[in-house]
Formats: sequence, structure tokens, C-alpha cells
Amino acid sequence: MANLDEFFRSHVPTINYDIPEAELDAVREIGHWLWMLDNFVTDFYAALELFDYTETHYKTGFENVPANPPPSLGVVFNVPMKWQFIAARDGAMTIFHFQKTMEAIRGSSTFAPSLYKQLDTEKLKLAKKLFDSYFPRATKMRNIVGHAAENTMQPLERDGSKLQGVTVLHSLAGRRYITDYDGETFTYELSEANLRKLNTVKLRIFEGFDLVNVHIPKTD
Repeated sequence: MANLDEFFRSHVPTINYDIPEAELDAVREIGHWLWMLDNFVTDFYAALELFDYTETHYKTGFENVPANPPPSLGVVFNVPMKWQFIAARDGAMTIFHFQKTMEAIRGSSTFAPSLYKQLDTEKLKLAKKLFDSYFPRATKMRNIVGHAAENTMQPLERDGSKLQGVTVLHSLAGRRYITDYDGETFTYELSEANLRKLNTVKLRIFEGFDLVNVHIPKTD
């Protein structure tokens, strides 16, 4: 597993230029979203660490189950797997939150015209293109994960002689989280590869702010 320092937490852009009064609120909001974008990469890292910890300590025979377990032994045995499901679900949610934060940065920048003129919009477009190619079903996955009960417990409807309902199934195949919803399969992998993809998208966005970033040496 890569060290978290590799993901450049100290390089979140700090917008440094004379900001017109009318744009202050928008620029402050953008600064907040840039920080959140970095934070979501860290959240994905944390979910991956939880998954790896469980895999390392509990994957063979659950040796750490107490010698005298409580009566609900089956529940105890399921706990490590549930931790992995928690990590996988959180990873799916984090990808979606990352996506919405990207959209917020792009949307807020239009309310700061003088800032927008200094942005490398091609880098921002590239970031969106990369994200969409890496995680094409991020929104649908989040909606299924975040509203599992609502999606599952829709009222049954009678279709001829049969009662028709919606079934949602969730499973793990290694690091791959799989959910089947209404006959369609949605999947993503909680992996270091996807962590690096998120970080790549983040860095392209940060590069879009190079001209106004106090951390980047200016060459006039």
C-alpha cells in the first residue's frame, strides 16, 4: 500500500491574487471545495486501509474470535466481512462525493470571472474526461448504495398472476464490490489502482489553478 504522503496533501492550491469584492464569496467557496477534493482522496485511502486491515487480520479462520464467544457466534463470525462491506460502500460514496465536488469547483468558478480567466480550463476539462472514463457509473452506484433499503423495499405490484418487486443484491468478489439492481449489475473496485486514478484527477484539477496558486513559483 502506498504511503499517504505520496498523495501531496500539502499541495492543495491556495488562491493568491487581488480578488474583486464581488467575487470573494465564490473564491472562498472554491478554496473550500479544493480542500474537500483532497480530503476525499484521503477518505478513499482510509476505506482501502480498513479493507486491507480486515483482509490481513481476519481472512483465514477468523483467529481473533474470542475463545468463549457470546451466544450470537454467527454474528461475530460475520463482523470482519461486514467491515469489508463498510469499507467498500464508503469507497463508492466517496467516489460520488469527489464527483460532486469537481462539479462544484467548475460551477463556482463561473461566479468569479477574473479568476476564471486565469484558470487552465483545458486541465479542468481533462480532469472531468478522466473521471468519467474511470468511474462511468459513479452516480448510479452511489444511489443504489446510499438508498439500499428504499430501493429494495418498494411496494410489490401485481403483474397478471405474479407479484413483482425490486431486488437489490450486494456482494464482494475480492476487492470488487458488486450490486445487482432490478436486473442490472453495477460494480467498482476498492483498490490502490482506483485510489491513484482519483488522485490523478485531483492533480489535473489542481494544475488548472497553477496561475493563481501561491505554492507554484511564478515566472513572469
